[in-house]
Amino acid sequence: MNNRTLIILGLLGFGPACFGGSGPNTDCRTSYSFSTRTHAEINMGQVVNNHHHLSGYLSIKALNRDESGRWWGLHFTNVLEKADGMPQVDPVFARPFAVYRQNDGLLGPFKFFEPLTEQQQKKLKGLAYTLQFNHADIAGPWIHKERDNSGLYEVSYQKQDNALLKQKARYLTEQPVKKQPNRLARLDKINILESTQTIHPSACWLKRTLGKEKLQIDVFSGEYTAKTEQYFSFETNSKLANTVLWQMPADIHHWAEKTEQPANLTEAELAAMREVLLATLAEIDLEAISVDELLSVLKNFDIVLPVLQQFFRENTLSEAQQMTLFHALGLMDSPGSNLLLVALMNEQELQYATRFRAIQALTQGTRPLTKALTESLLNSIEENSFPDRPDMRGASLMAFGAMLNRRENNEFSQLLTVEMMDRLLLAENERDKASYLAALGNTYDESVTDTVTNHIADNSASVRANAAYALGQIGSEKAKQALNFMLHRETDGFVQGEVLGAIAQFELDEKDLQVVSELAQNSQRDGTRKRAIEALSKQKKHQQLVSQKLNQILKTERNRENFEQAARALAQFSDEKVGTEN
Repeated sequence: MNNRTLIILGLLGFGPACFGGSGPNTDCRTSYSFSTRTHAEINMGQVVNNHHHLSGYLSIKALNRDESGRWWGLHFTNVLEKADGMPQVDPVFARPFAVYRQNDGLLGPFKFFEPLTEQQQKKLKGLAYTLQFNHADIAGPWIHKERDNSGLYEVSYQKQDNALLKQKARYLTEQPVKKQPNRLARLDKINILESTQTIHPSACWLKRTLGKEKLQIDVFSGEYTAKTEQYFSFETNSKLANTVLWQMPADIHHWAEKTEQPANLTEAELAAMREVLLATLAEIDLEAISVDELLSVLKNFDIVLPVLQQFFRENTLSEAQQMTLFHALGLMDSPGSNLLLVALMNEQELQYATRFRAIQALTQGTRPLTKALTESLLNSIEENSFPDRPDMRGASLMAFGAMLNRRENNEFSQLLTVEMMDRLLLAENERDKASYLAALGNTYDESVTDTVTNHIADNSASVRANAAYALGQIGSEKAKQALNFMLHRETDGFVQGEVLGAIAQFELDEKDLQVVSELAQNSQRDGTRKRAIEALSKQKKHQQLVSQKLNQILKTERNRENFEQAARALAQFSDEKVGTEN
């Protein structure tokens, strides 16, 4: 199975979404036999076919419950995996994990208690999503919105005897994976060709489910396309499977996170590890060693990485040495490395350039936020480690937003997001407001749209500009409406430039294009006219009207860079028109 196939199947997670039941008791535990068969036909100039089969047992166990839902433990065992008939071994299935099932049957967040890559997490989540369904107490058919690995979709339900019939209708346009350029791939469009699922709910989630789904996927703006066809089934076993899940605590708070480090080391053993780590780094040529080699060394010392604060204080490292070390720590993305990076970011004795590299390294991780890391980040916000450098404080907050964008959404990421929204509302100066707005924009989280929109009419131009930037990052239809408001009412040239840069990604109507073209011709700021020309050049629907506007701009523009940009855009439209006619 080739890499592009794995990317597609990994992003989809081998599964649709599914179901629920009402009122499970504390002792709920069930084992299922499951099977998924997936056929992928990928067109990359030539057609490639791949077949994937997964089978085994899934065990589930009821855990903590509150007013809005319940946590469940899940564990796959005796898993057989074949790709094009060849047996595969993936240790990810040996890892128990947990998912929060809301009272309406929808899933999320997930909790993983051992280090897993993002793709490994998606594999487990995709299978779990096959058990997601809405169980509204409604007699007739109903429409619902749900989310899985591929994004938000619309789905219809209908009751039939003792079962639910579920059919996905369409994936909605605001797919988060499309807005996150750091992901392995971008799914530009998912068309649902066929989707049917029968679900038999029970008091302990469900008795059985089976279904079929066909999708057509455009990847990388149509660079290649794929069709996937999947059949899946989960059937209750008469006996419980043999799994460690039954011995694990019923209280999820007692499921300790693991770090691949030896436990219960004495203080003397820890001190010895610290000495070995410092001695090892002292002998390594940080300008010659590769990042991968350094990473393999550091992984053996995760539990004592905080001692590297001392290493940074006592050693004068060159820029190249620092970059190698910080890159390795960022890629490591472990409990120890993340806590070290936050500590270095806040270390007053270090130079600002070093602390800034620690901030950048924090944005490389993809694992979900842990309780310890979240507390450390919250303390950093509270204590303000850069009282005399608002630019560095702003950079750290923007990095926190980027972290939330890259990492799995869980209760800790939600806590950090809410804290930044609260801080924005409480901020008393425009610098802090602007910084928190930019940070919230970097999360790409649609839930912050209303909070950001509340600042599009702020008295401060820098606050309004950062609000426009944040709305552009979010990129939803609701964000577009707020930007449209700013486009027609904003008078400050600098803010207008930010609005134009943010709204350029959307399809504009003729009324909007008139405002943009007026700014492209009449703004006193070269930068604002440049942004306006860029916005015009990205509009594909009204090419004839845009071409007329660009021709007018060429007659009046005196800035050479802007003139050349308008000329290139006009030439591109002409080439596209010729190509269409041919």
